[in-house]
Order: sequence, then C-alpha cells, then structure tokens
Amino acid sequence: MNRSSGRRLMPVLAVAGMAVGMLVGLPGAPAGAQPAGFPDFDDFTAVSADDYITTGPKGPGRWLNFSTPYNIACQFDAPADGVPAGSSQAIICDGDMPGLASAPLAAGETVPGGCVIGTVRSQGAAGLRLNRESTGCGRQFSNGAFLGVGQKVSYRNVTCAVGADQLVACLDNSLGHHGFMLRPSGSSAF
Repeated sequence: MNRSSGRRLMPVLAVAGMAVGMLVGLPGAPAGAQPAGFPDFDDFTAVSADDYITTGPKGPGRWLNFSTPYNIACQFDAPADGVPAGSSQAIICDGDMPGLASAPLAAGETVPGGCVIGTVRSQGAAGLRLNRESTGCGRQFSNGAFLGVGQKVSYRNVTCAVGADQLVACLDNSLGHHGFMLRPSGSSAF
C-alpha cells in the first residue's frame, strides 16, 4: 500500500470504529438506542452517589440503594474497584409499578386493590425485565436514601432518575445499552 492510499483508509477505519461503538452501546453511544419517551438525564439534577452507598454486614459487597416518592425502591451493584468485565451492575427495583396493569398474571389471578406490585430485574447481557407480582398492596418499599423528583444518581455505568408523574428510569451501559422506564402511561424494559 502506498502512502496516499493509507491516508485515505485511516478516516474510513475511524468512522467504521465509531459506528461499531454506537451499535454495541459503548459509553458515548447515542440516546437513540433507548425507547421513545425515555427521559433525557441532562434534565435532572445530579446528587452525590456517596449518600446512597451501602455495604453488606457480612462481606465486601457495596450497593447503591434509593427509594422514590412512588413506593419503589431500587438498588444496583456499586463496586469500589470497577465493574468486572462481562458483568452488569445488576439493577433491582421493587414496588408499586405504574404502567403494568395490563401485564398478564397467572391464569385466574386479578389485580389486587387496583395497584400492581412488581419488580425490575437485571438479566445481564439480555437487559432488564419487568415482572408483575400477585401479592397485595399496602407494603412499603423504602430501602435506601430518598431520591426526589427531578434528581438523578450515577455510579460507574448506571444512572437512575426520578421524574414527575411517577416516572422512574435507569440506564446501565455495563453490557450494552440496557434500562427501564416506569410510568403510568406504560412501563418498559430493554
């Protein structure tokens, strides 16, 4: 290859590398990988993650825990030394999940009392999954420090935010571009 063709090839390789990075959800990937209606985290006020970090009583585990004004509590891994390659930060949320009223329950079950208790669970590289529970209402989900409306908290590859109108959303870029959005008009996970 002569010098002239080498110079022409370099910009093409650089553009191809950026395109591959966007497709696999590397940091800096465009927000277009998120579902329609996903909130813009730039619209939220950042709070210090240090105020939300907890540790287990019997081990080195660290988590970021927060509760919302909507009876939803969430946590995810917050390792001090970084997220191991091939691992997600394992987001878990429990509580009164808006937008799941039409989600199917097991045969013969009905929504107790009009509310829907559910969970959001990380499925690793497969993303996150919403699950509707058949348990009754009235339980309080308040594990962790309070994350208020208009606030977001970030640690390593995860950002979570609480918005008006019962919005709770998280994005985890550990193993691609995965997250969830909870809201009365319809909740989704990806």
